[in-house]
Amino acid sequence: MNKKINKNSLKALKMFDIEFFGSDKRVLLRVINGWLASNNKNKWIATVNPEFVMKASKDTHFLNILKKTDLNVVDGIGLVWAARYLTKKTVEVIPGSDLINDLCKMAEKKRYF
Repeated sequence: MNKKINKNSLKALKMFDIEFFGSDKRVLLRVINGWLASNNKNKWIATVNPEFVMKASKDTHFLNILKKTDLNVVDGIGLVWAARYLTKKTVEVIPGSDLINDLCKMAEKKRYF
């Protein structure tokens, strides 16, 4: 069953003028699987680390790119700490290297190739 996914519901928190996905990897994989199973396959996901945030603070072009993504995933313990301090929310680190491995496994299992 594919429910329509509301992009705004995926943005759990906003820090440094960037919206972040703030749930766990299982939820993220369900969201991505829903996109792949639907006709809505063209999505832009960034795994954002603290270095990205520092770059975006000095480079408005890069900041605008991060604002246009469909999802910005927290990829760094520094952003977890920032979320806890700035928003009082707990988020999970989802490293891009782990995410791509999980996506490849999902693509193979679901035959998305």
